[in-house]
Amino acid sequence: MKPLIAAIFIIGICLAQAETEDDRTEKLRSIRLVFVDGNNQAASHIRKELKKEKQRSCLREALKAEDADAVLEIDSHSEVESGPFAERHWIVSGKLHSKNGEVLWNDSERLEDEPFNSGEKTAAKVLLGHLQEQVCVK
Repeated sequence: MKPLIAAIFIIGICLAQAETEDDRTEKLRSIRLVFVDGNNQAASHIRKELKKEKQRSCLREALKAEDADAVLEIDSHSEVESGPFAERHWIVSGKLHSKNGEVLWNDSERLEDEPFNSGEKTAAKVLLGHLQEQVCVK
């Protein structure tokens, strides 16, 4: 009898998690207007990309957080290796949360600077691409 009760309990937990995941996916796919929160080059680049891709993407930039469907928090920092051929590695993180604070999506990218190309900007563009893949599903 105890194994049966345990099995029913585990199945109930799995179903609740699946329902929560479906609910989060549905909320994520309903997002169209995003406020980009962050005072760094990565956040600025994401704002620029959203304006540039206005015709091709389902996401638009909101100018105020209260006007947005969700807020995308962007954080970036870098690490520099020591040595004669030191490279700067950028880590750009993004967290999308709804108006009530529920985290709908988060991800991060790590890239290094290349000649004539900022690793921070490239990581921001890749991060935005990952978000668009999740939100703009057809």
